[in-house]
Order: sequence, then C-alpha cells, then structure tokens
Amino acid sequence: MTEAITVSSTTMAQCLGITVQRLTQLERAGHVRKLERGRFDMADTFERYVRFQEERAARRSSPGENRLVEAKIAEVEARIAARDEKLMDIREAVACFELYRDLFSESLRGLPAQLTDEPAERARVAAIVASNVERLTAACDRAIHRLRTGRDE
Repeated sequence: MTEAITVSSTTMAQCLGITVQRLTQLERAGHVRKLERGRFDMADTFERYVRFQEERAARRSSPGENRLVEAKIAEVEARIAARDEKLMDIREAVACFELYRDLFSESLRGLPAQLTDEPAERARVAAIVASNVERLTAACDRAIHRLRTGRDE
C-alpha cells in the first residue's frame, strides 16, 4: 500500500489551478477533505475535485439549468435596454452643453449694460465679464472634447 502524499493548501490549490480561498470553499462545502490544519491528501483531493467538476458539468447540462441561464440572460438584456433608454446620446449631450454655454455667455455679456450707465464702469465690468466668458467657453470646449473623444486631451 502506498503512503499518502500530503501537501499544504497552497500547493494543493496550485496543483488544481485554483486559489487557496476557492480550495477552502470547496472544503467547507464538503467537496474535498482536509486531513489536518492546512494539509490535504493529494490523491484523494484530486479524485474528489474531479468528481465535483463532473457533477457540476452534469448539472449545467440539465434542462432546468438551461432555463435558469436563459432567464438570467433575459433579465440582463432587459436591464441593459432600460439603462440605454435612460442614457443620453453623446450628440445630444454635446448640443445641450453648447446651448447652455452660449446662453450663459450671452447672459453674462449683457450684465455690464444692466449694472451701470457710466461708460468707464461699464467698460471695466465688461472686461471682467469677457475674461470670465472666455474661461467658461474654454472649460466648456474642453468638456465637449472629452464627451466626443472620451479623452482629456
């Protein structure tokens, strides 16, 4: 009779091509058996793991499993369709950005005349407004570029 080869959980997981966490899950679920703390019989564990995988494959091909998979696919497709209805097309988003940029810029440009009749003060306020409109326009143009390209360049 051959002596059992025992290995650590790390080595066993590597041999099976899974993580130590997955090996622990399989052990807790009763699919593989641990000999002692962190030690596994290599031959027994391989045999149990192969049996587990075969049973799992058999369950996947059952009609009930296929119906479940089809139902999950239908649910995901329905969620995607609902999400797509809520999303705005990039062209629409850009058009909104441009519209509000232009409306806000025009509104700001009209402020000097609304604030004062004094020509010198009006010119001073107009210069401040023009500087801010320029910054606003540049920031909006960068945002529109990001929307169109998906990049910050």
